[in-house]
Amino acid sequence: MNQIEVYIQVNPGCYLTSIINSTNMDKEEAREIIREMKKSGTIETTGRARGTKYWPKGKAPAEAEIKLKKLKAPKGVKPSDPVMALRSSVRFFYDLQQLRISQRLRSGNQLAELDDHDREFHETRSETLNKFEKEELKHISNLLGYFPISEWLMNQVGVGPTIAGVICAEINIHKAEVPGSIIQYCGLSGPRDGQPIQKRTKGQKNNYHAWLRSKLVGVMADCMIKSNSPWREFYDNYKNRKESTMVKTCMGCDGSAVGLKGENKGKKCANCDGTGGPAPWGQSDGHRHRAALRYMVKAFLNELYVQWRTVEGLTVHAPYAEAYLGIKHGEHHGTAA
Repeated sequence: MNQIEVYIQVNPGCYLTSIINSTNMDKEEAREIIREMKKSGTIETTGRARGTKYWPKGKAPAEAEIKLKKLKAPKGVKPSDPVMALRSSVRFFYDLQQLRISQRLRSGNQLAELDDHDREFHETRSETLNKFEKEELKHISNLLGYFPISEWLMNQVGVGPTIAGVICAEINIHKAEVPGSIIQYCGLSGPRDGQPIQKRTKGQKNNYHAWLRSKLVGVMADCMIKSNSPWREFYDNYKNRKESTMVKTCMGCDGSAVGLKGENKGKKCANCDGTGGPAPWGQSDGHRHRAALRYMVKAFLNELYVQWRTVEGLTVHAPYAEAYLGIKHGEHHGTAA
């Protein structure tokens, strides 16, 4: 019998994330087995993880042990303010990362002109910065042990200790009484009740946390896409829905058949192929891609709100769309979201 260890996500819409050990089958074969188990109802995707048995097609019976990643208990003396300690450590980590990258790019262009002694000096300094960065990452992982929600975060594909640290350090779940509070704080609120979409405006102070938004949309979302995270389902569904939603007048050229922005400015509009409309929703493929990324992150933040408020013993409220519009994820009533 083959003993394999499977890590799954125990959240609505999220299941197998990775198979870490297998004796006679590769990952794709094992994933197919898990998919069959899910279809047959052999495994559960809500509640606590449970052990189960399954019988692969054409193979001997095997046992699968389903577990969640567990964080180790933090070491050392507990800081008086874990949030402030984590925030300082996360910011210091990104400062080190930026310094290391800048040093590598700068010295990389000059190494050919340096002698052996100077070249060795710069390489040593680069290794030292990399060492400091790894040590700070270990410190962040240790501090995460003081935050109960970090265990859920670390079981999300595409979320590592740095992004988990960013979320735990920058979001105050006790102030976020409704899911929309987190979404607005992260700069992802759409037009609602006469208010415009959140974006930078020259000469005005941002009404959202720009650095946090950059880490969620610019880093975490990209990691979820590249790692084929279960959260990518929200991205793919939304993007496909927008691509199949036709508007009468092309949004990329306002019906003029000539591009108004970017590389296509003054040229034939690529979004409508120079027809002026009808055309898919959005100004371009990049516009639809970015909109789908934001939608995926908002879905993640909605679930984060539920999980975090639950583990902290706080009241959980329904999202705006569900509470006031009666719309749930996956229910679009035949129209594009």
